[in-house]
Amino acid sequence: MGSQSVNDQSWLWSLLNDSILDECVDDLEPFWQLLESSSRDGITRHTTVDDEFIADAVSVSMHALQAKGYYRAPCDKSHTYLIMTDIEWVAR
Repeated sequence: MGSQSVNDQSWLWSLLNDSILDECVDDLEPFWQLLESSSRDGITRHTTVDDEFIADAVSVSMHALQAKGYYRAPCDKSHTYLIMTDIEWVAR
């Protein structure tokens, strides 16, 4: 879905991130269209974010993609938010 910089709290949507492979973001197109057509001005152009923005972004993306869950992957320099649309059990 996107990543948040720890240093300046900036947000980068995965669709705008050149380091993300195209096949990893192709399924996000319905979500992106929903964001661009929503009445929430500037949601696709956010540079500084807070917890409320993250909560809104996760909620909208999960709804648009009919997701089953999300994961916040913490790192030293950023937090990456992943949306899970397909979950299956793996045998041990």
